[in-house]
Amino acid sequence: MKRYKFLVVGRGIMGSAAAMHLAEVSDGVAMLGPTELMADGSGPVPKASHYDAGRVTRIADPDPFWSGVAKRSIDRYRALEDATSEKFFNEAGFMWADCDQRRADATFDMTQRAGGEVSRPDSAELASRFPYFHFESGVSVLYQRGDGGTINPRGYVSAMTKRAVQLGAEVIEGYAQNIAVRSDGVTVRLADGEEVSADRVMIATGAYAAFDQLSPVKVPLKTNKHTVVLIEVPQEVAEGELHDMPSLMSQPPGDRIGTYTLSPLRYPDGKFYLKIGIEGSRPAANDLDALNAWFRTGDDPTLNQQLIDELRKLMPSLDVSSWKWLACVTTDTPDRRPVIGLIEDGKICLQLGGNGYSAKSGDAIGELGASLMLGSEWPGPIPAAELAPDRFS
Repeated sequence: MKRYKFLVVGRGIMGSAAAMHLAEVSDGVAMLGPTELMADGSGPVPKASHYDAGRVTRIADPDPFWSGVAKRSIDRYRALEDATSEKFFNEAGFMWADCDQRRADATFDMTQRAGGEVSRPDSAELASRFPYFHFESGVSVLYQRGDGGTINPRGYVSAMTKRAVQLGAEVIEGYAQNIAVRSDGVTVRLADGEEVSADRVMIATGAYAAFDQLSPVKVPLKTNKHTVVLIEVPQEVAEGELHDMPSLMSQPPGDRIGTYTLSPLRYPDGKFYLKIGIEGSRPAANDLDALNAWFRTGDDPTLNQQLIDELRKLMPSLDVSSWKWLACVTTDTPDRRPVIGLIEDGKICLQLGGNGYSAKSGDAIGELGASLMLGSEWPGPIPAAELAPDRFS
């Protein structure tokens, strides 16, 4: 049986980041998870939401935790790109449009405290600099010029995996079916029957953690079923009038849905798509079969239409006649912060619950989990106890 010092179960954004940080200071590091090709199909192999070309990245957030880990991660994007030759960051800027003035004020203040370059453009500046956007009367708009825009989540995971391997980590292609805590460490049984062991194991299995029963401690996770809409945009428009379009979070008045919108990005089919998705909670997947089925065929026609209607309000000149949808899943905790903490006398570290915000901040979140496994100094930005699993006891 192959043995490691540290084994990370889960090769998504948070897991690959943890493996990278572990490998920076230790040998004997491995990361376990399926490839995208293995996950493609109707079988039980875990899927992932990072199989996509675009996510919003930003410092702007009213929560000091999410603002802090975003800033720490974004500050290291370029160095990671340089080290791996994997380009994943499009620094087009970020905008926050909010009908709630107090929330807008809190977001502005927190972004400034986190070190973000943020302003509040007036209507004339908005019309001049961002003529493709339309903001309704009474909506407060914030603009974060740098340290924001979009990332390619596939590219981000690939870059962190490459960096981990450069530093000596090993990649195991497969997925875990059982984890057993022993007196001398932890044994992990893979789906193909192979077993590996480690002194310490991290569980970072994303949405599957709600159902895979790998953790000896149950964490209150909710897996939300989302769909996003991709609007096909002609290449000349994507590279012309919309080439410097910032990403946008919008909280409209009344009972309308909040949304996030990304600038047009080139997808693997060679076409450019502008992406819009919902900001907020959605119906849950209630078991493993439902989760796998949603990743394969999940579609919500009512939500799709709501997203298109919101996009028409935000970008009235955009042609939205050609579009398609993609299934997505977020994994939420009751307090909208991740679970990062040690259990089983420190032999297992849980790193779960991205709450829809982890894509941009994977580097810093992985650093937190790695620091616990290594017994090194906790890098913040809030006390470790505020993220520990027992806070829900």
